[in-house]
Amino acid sequence: MDQHEQSRWIQAKALELGFSDCGFAQAGPVSGDQVDFFAHWLAKNRHAEMAYMASNISLRLNPQLLEPDCLSVVVVLASHELPNTIQRKAPFIAKYAHFPDYHYVLKDRLNQLLRSIQAEDSFASGRAFTDSAPILERYWAVQAGLGWIGKNRMLLSKKLGSYQWIGILLLNRKLDYAHPIESACGNCTRCLDACPGKALDIREGLDANRCLSYLTIEKRGDFSEQEKDLVSANEWLFGCDICQMVCPWNRFSSAHNTHDLIPYDHMEANEWMHITQLSNKQFERKFAQSSLLRTGAKGLRRNWESIKKRRNL
Repeated sequence: MDQHEQSRWIQAKALELGFSDCGFAQAGPVSGDQVDFFAHWLAKNRHAEMAYMASNISLRLNPQLLEPDCLSVVVVLASHELPNTIQRKAPFIAKYAHFPDYHYVLKDRLNQLLRSIQAEDSFASGRAFTDSAPILERYWAVQAGLGWIGKNRMLLSKKLGSYQWIGILLLNRKLDYAHPIESACGNCTRCLDACPGKALDIREGLDANRCLSYLTIEKRGDFSEQEKDLVSANEWLFGCDICQMVCPWNRFSSAHNTHDLIPYDHMEANEWMHITQLSNKQFERKFAQSSLLRTGAKGLRRNWESIKKRRNL
């Protein structure tokens, strides 16, 4: 196969494997404006307690340091929109956490894609990543022509909205590269207006210190009184989808229905009361294949304690 044929073949195979979209970008250092934005974001401590964001910066800014032979960044998207049959009730859980842990599912599927490429091209080599290495995944998705970064700092796609996971395959083959597309957010500020913690800024990006998703997933230790009030008032137990729920582009999102991404049944409030009483080991066993393991039993208990006072439970 020539370069063009191989590019089309890889895209078709990615869709056959259940990905929602696939595009390619030329590997290399990220753009200077992105380097400056990221440095400014860190300097302003907008990453809060996520110290790992300030680690391995050189790797984060150049994927060829992770995979020296890579010539192309293959970017795939997979929807985590929920079927209409699943109605979410408070306390809320981010949509992606209703599915089995995407890190394992997507990486397995990306490795299937790599093996398929190698079956057709014995000289092909690569490495798959699903939020498992310091890669600016949304940046590369934009470079691959799959969408733009919205005012909520999410990747937005005209075909898929923002309810999507991103997977990366660094490949030692030249492919047909896309061009970044222009933002289609226009003058819309729905996400900025709806964010309960006012964590979003057009110029400065996300301030994790005020983000419900960060507070309920990534933050360790006790909440301040202000943080406790924010979690309680909005009743998000794990994550937050508010800036995505109000986004007009998500009217185009469609549910993923492949066999390895079947969402779990939603749990009612009385079930969460029981679950948050589990020991750490019991919790780990129950949620071994779930993204909820990220927060852990202690973090989920902290979140639930803030919510249940509001509910008088």
